[in-house]
Amino acid sequence: MVNGEQGSNIITKETIDRILDQYISDLFRNLYYKVYHEMIEKERQFVQAVVKISRPKVKAQEIGREMDKKPGYIFFIDGN
Repeated sequence: MVNGEQGSNIITKETIDRILDQYISDLFRNLYYKVYHEMIEKERQFVQAVVKISRPKVKAQEIGREMDKKPGYIFFIDGN
């Protein structure tokens, strides 16, 4: 049921236009949730560090500091 359209089986362009933004928002939220929860702990720490810094461009040194790593720390995840 969408906004009181009980019993209506017809999907109109107006119905799609009305729910599309919310649908896309929910889809992205669910995608980010799934991807994040499939990450290993080191990947999550990396993402959290980038988010805390909160700028579009972040230097590796800044991420390392945020993760409490020594200078020269290289973030590497072996896919095996």
